[in-house]
Amino acid sequence: MKAYKGKQIIASNVRDCKGFMSAVGLRFKKNFGKYDAYLIHMLFDSILDSFFVYTDFIALWLDKKLKVLKVVHCTKDKIYAPVRGQYLVLELPVEKKGVIKKGDYLILK
Repeated sequence: MKAYKGKQIIASNVRDCKGFMSAVGLRFKKNFGKYDAYLIHMLFDSILDSFFVYTDFIALWLDKKLKVLKVVHCTKDKIYAPVRGQYLVLELPVEKKGVIKKGDYLILK
């Protein structure tokens, strides 16, 4: 799967993490490996945490229409509160900081 902002590719190899994998995501990894983003499926009240994540990353909270609700530079061993309307979280390398802003819409295909 790929992630786009308009026609611009944000991530060309997105790992879609559903079920148990949504609890794993970047855990126990020193980098993004062969993926350049992780797509985490969230419940309306799910927190995001970075326990056992060994690299900083950018988290984008998305609603069902893929509108960016919040953008955070995440560091290890932190807990991030749920965001009203959250449906997905896209985890990206810190190099993508500033590319996407709150209010942007993404396309996943």
